Amino acid sequence: MRLIYELAPPEIDRLPPSAFRLPPSAFRLPPTAFRLPPSAFRLPPSAFRLPPSAFRLPPSAFRLPPSAFRLPPSAFRLPPSAFRLPPSAFRLPPSAFRLPPSAFRLPPSAFRLPPSAFRLPPSAFRLPPSAFRLPPSAFRLPPSAFRLPPSAFRLPPSAFRLPPSAFRLPPSAFCCLFLSLAMLQSSTLKFIKDLSKNNNKPWFDAHRKQYDAAKTDFTTFIQAVIDKHGLKDDSIREQEAKKCLFRINRDVRFSKDKSPYKTNMGASINRGGRKSVFAGYYFHLEPGQSFVGGGIWMPMPPETKKVRQEIDYCFDEFKKIVQSKKFTNIYGDLYREEDMTLSRVPQGFDKNNPAGEYLKLKSWIAMQSLKDADLTSKDLLKKTVTAFEALQPMVIFINRALENVE
Repeated sequence: MRLIYELAPPEIDRLPPSAFRLPPSAFRLPPTAFRLPPSAFRLPPSAFRLPPSAFRLPPSAFRLPPSAFRLPPSAFRLPPSAFRLPPSAFRLPPSAFRLPPSAFRLPPSAFRLPPSAFRLPPSAFRLPPSAFRLPPSAFRLPPSAFRLPPSAFRLPPSAFRLPPSAFRLPPSAFCCLFLSLAMLQSSTLKFIKDLSKNNNKPWFDAHRKQYDAAKTDFTTFIQAVIDKHGLKDDSIREQEAKKCLFRINRDVRFSKDKSPYKTNMGASINRGGRKSVFAGYYFHLEPGQSFVGGGIWMPMPPETKKVRQEIDYCFDEFKKIVQSKKFTNIYGDLYREEDMTLSRVPQGFDKNNPAGEYLKLKSWIAMQSLKDADLTSKDLLKKTVTAFEALQPMVIFINRALENVE
């Protein structure tokens, strides 16, 4: 600029200021000056095509010299301080070793085991024959084993003296005797016969000892039945006889007969106890009308419906049970008295249902009569258990239908 000024004629200093002022229109360009045609932005396809050689790299581009993989030994050396931890790293606060009291408390359920935990399968008591075989050498003892010094045969006189208590047997010893006999005593039948003739409280109170003896006798017999049949039916194995017996007192609130006592003794042996809804076994002691049997007696409507459905769905299985030779030889058929049977097939089942005769039943029970002579026979336990074994398949069938009511 200075050069231009120096070369300009001297008259330039004589120009007025207005000579250097341009009008605003001199700085305005028309909009078309900024518009480019679309062709200015179009490039031919060849502009995007690169020759294959542009993507080819020579093999030397992938080769690295061996020195590139060599690291100096110092790269693997760490200073000793890298392995040193401060003592505070090993110190834990006392609270880390303190547990709240609740950590040592276990709920009562943790100490409860189901009854099945104490049941062992029969195979647990079976030993192979080899367990009883001993080598001949086990029976050979040296001659010295049979030589005893004379002093071994000398006993002091006190050894032959026994205290009087040694000859006294506890009452439980007699219960074991009754268990081995496994039959009822004639005195038990006599008490029931006498009670039927003298069914009043003064007489019963005067003969309470005889009643207690009869009850103990009946309880002992029922326990023997449970112990023996429980080996085959584990659902009653844990039952106690005293919890299976019915009370001797009658409920006379809604009865015209106001006799205070029953003239029989009964025991219901079933899964879940005497008052459960499951099918089971029953023993009825009444002179002239005793019987053994079981099943399910007058169940409530929900249980009745379940049993009928099971019979309908699995009639072939049920029919095979109640018509088996073992069942019919003992019971003949199910109990079908008029008060135990509907006049028609219940609602919800086809009137021509092949299981109709069994669906009409209100109770599904079977009974075998016992004579008075059978009650005092040594074969009573065997006869009772045999009857229960024949009934067991039907009990299992019915209880299968009631599995979800617990």
